[in-house]
Amino acid sequence: MPRSRTISRLSGVYRREHRVLALECGTDLCDIRVLLVCSWCACTLSDRLNRPLTLGEKILYGHLDKPKEQDIKRGESYLNLRPDRVAMQDATAQMAVLQFISSGLPRTAVPTTIHCDHLIAAKAGGSQDLAVASSENKEVYDFLASAGAKYGMGFWRPGSGIIHQIILENYAFPGGLMIGTDSHTPNAGGLGMCAIGVGGADAVDVMANLPWELKAPNYIGVNLTGKLNGWASPKDVILKLAGLLTVKGGTGFIVEYFGPGVDSISCTGMATICNMGAEIGATTSVFPYNKRMHDYLVATGRSGIAREADLFGNLLRSDANASYDKVVNIDLSTLEPHLNGPFTPDLAHPISEFGKALHANGWPEELSVGLIGSCTNSSYEDMSRSASIARQALDHGLKVMCCLFISLSLSLSHSSLSLSHSLCCCCCWWWWQHRPRASLRSLLARSKSVQPSPRTVR
Repeated sequence: MPRSRTISRLSGVYRREHRVLALECGTDLCDIRVLLVCSWCACTLSDRLNRPLTLGEKILYGHLDKPKEQDIKRGESYLNLRPDRVAMQDATAQMAVLQFISSGLPRTAVPTTIHCDHLIAAKAGGSQDLAVASSENKEVYDFLASAGAKYGMGFWRPGSGIIHQIILENYAFPGGLMIGTDSHTPNAGGLGMCAIGVGGADAVDVMANLPWELKAPNYIGVNLTGKLNGWASPKDVILKLAGLLTVKGGTGFIVEYFGPGVDSISCTGMATICNMGAEIGATTSVFPYNKRMHDYLVATGRSGIAREADLFGNLLRSDANASYDKVVNIDLSTLEPHLNGPFTPDLAHPISEFGKALHANGWPEELSVGLIGSCTNSSYEDMSRSASIARQALDHGLKVMCCLFISLSLSLSHSSLSLSHSLCCCCCWWWWQHRPRASLRSLLARSKSVQPSPRTVR
């Protein structure tokens, strides 16, 4: 099939699927440029660069505003891009929406959604905490809901789910480019999308139909070989990578995963890895399209995108012999479960070495509380794994020695689990007041972040 017809066909299906999603938030698609990862072929970029491209380059260059006029040099040029959509959480959306209103435009230029998940504090349980948040933040929620209705922005009310998981389950698609006003927006990279965290002003530019500027990133390639086994999980990949690269090692880079080991990781597992790429400062992280993504798209009601992506999957991965600025090799077969921290996410400890580090540093040996949840670790995969461990412990007559906090990400996960004390909150404002003021405490969190309440003394 001629490349031009390939582009046209992919464009058609993405436009059809985007129309369904956009109608939910009232966005007029007439002004949207839903470009494909291969659209750079329609101009002269292929001849100009004269080299194989990484997946990140395909996506970014496929969303250039004026590709023929763009200077393209890794780490030097500034790219003017046209993202496909915008996502905002309630804490950062307030000022962004006010700025958009001042533009005088009647509707947003691209599909835009607002997600109310950051202003909820987890303290007493799902229903109680949601009621408190709805009361305390009523003015904010009412403003965001009414502004969204007027300007064509989708509004996800408090309790509907965590922004990044909602995006993954509803809006993310392979080859797309999205910006979001939260540092963990790269979660959508688990579906082959370049999703980048930005400030509110950047979001307003895109909503107002202005090109968005990004310094052309460099690229780190992570070659995954082998297969996860034993107690190792997808998040151990990024925990190990954080130990190798440090919290600054990904700054100015897009991290791309490739290699035979990719197919052993679930779509939600890939999303977790991309989500936590923010902890190493990466611009974003992305995985190539594969059957795991196909299955996830079908399971979440987007079989149309899955079918077309299957036909042109070669466009949704890096070219053969694509060049990376750095390459990291990770053998999944020998990867141990990791515990990172305390105090910094790049202090990586393979589980076999954690005991030594515990004694050497004088850290508390008693576990005071456990936490699983937030946008990073509250998929059905994570929760079912934790539930299995709990059932095995009960079967062996073991008793719980400390409390466990749980925060689910979205109703799709919630509906599959029998958990009554859960809450859809993203930033984890956990009210933890079970210890005397002067005591040292040890918290084991399978979550992206934990913020103590103002009443909690560190």
